[in-house]
Amino acid sequence: CPMGSVNGMAPDMRDKTMKKRAAYLAITTAAFGLLFVVSGLWLRDLYLFGWMAHNWKVSLFLWIIVLILILMKQIIPAVLITIGHIVGTVLGQWIGDELLKRSQALMTPDMTPGQIHHLDTHYGFAIWVIILAAFLIAGIIAEAVHRKKAQKA
Repeated sequence: CPMGSVNGMAPDMRDKTMKKRAAYLAITTAAFGLLFVVSGLWLRDLYLFGWMAHNWKVSLFLWIIVLILILMKQIIPAVLITIGHIVGTVLGQWIGDELLKRSQALMTPDMTPGQIHHLDTHYGFAIWVIILAAFLIAGIIAEAVHRKKAQKA
């Protein structure tokens, strides 16, 4: 074991690793913070962004998970959860709006209140959950593949 090494890692490698983790922490924190500010200040009148602003604890919970993953050296899932949260919010809002417009165009005066309610539903939240879950699964798979390749090397 070389002098000054900890866990088989030379001091300069530990510094690089710590700097990388600090960079990922900063980038993911900035991404979550930016989405929070944009949702709360400028886009809160849009369905999903307004939901995100009102239910900020959901984003806080996701951010804490991302921070824990980074500290546990699970960088790929952490980054993909962050990307999935942002992509899911934007696409959930956009696709949800499009689906709502198309559904509302189908409404007629002779419809029951239940039929109208069904056609007047915004699916942005469900789209966000599906996209976030897809990115999480992709992150877990990518991390497993990365670790397997690293073990073979």
